[in-house]
Amino acid sequence: MPRTIPDVEPRATAAQIRHARRAISAAARRHGLSALRLTADGTLLVHIDEDVTYRPVLQFVAEATGLLGAEPHVVTDDTVAAGRLDAHPL
Repeated sequence: MPRTIPDVEPRATAAQIRHARRAISAAARRHGLSALRLTADGTLLVHIDEDVTYRPVLQFVAEATGLLGAEPHVVTDDTVAAGRLDAHPL
């Protein structure tokens, strides 16, 4: 029997995220995320405290996907990739 690839939400665009910025910012605060920044391609750069696990990030992504109808690409600012992103405050 062939394996199937599970359905994946479409990726959220920068325009979708900007349009829902208040709701996205509130969701981020509920999950303990701060300093939201957005790149031109729609990547959200977020800050989490050092003593916090990544579980709140996953919970935020799930909530934001529900708000947007598309999955946001979220990167935490403690990663190597974060240093290469041209992101501006949301």
